[in-house]
Amino acid sequence: MMKRESAQALAMSEKELLISICFINRSGQIEREGETYTPADFGGSVPMVGDRILDPGIALLHRDEKPDFSDPERREFWLVKERIFNPEHPSCALVCESEKTGERYVNLL
Repeated sequence: MMKRESAQALAMSEKELLISICFINRSGQIEREGETYTPADFGGSVPMVGDRILDPGIALLHRDEKPDFSDPERREFWLVKERIFNPEHPSCALVCESEKTGERYVNLL
């Protein structure tokens, strides 16, 4: 028998599932990020709790500066803390915390 969450994710994948990235602010409230993604952006699946997503740096591209994405000090991971599905609207919110990549991950950049 499938877990309920997995069954919802499978049913939603038949529609255009939109995935939004949310962050926990300093007061503990969840804030929505402006970017939305689809499962195709994550290799055809919805990231799970505990997954790290390498920040694609889209927001930085809107600035005049030309960022060096190979520099680990300029990149962040989004650590998935919660997944919230809304079956009424084919959407999923990933509640994440930002963390610096650091030298440990330099070969992934």
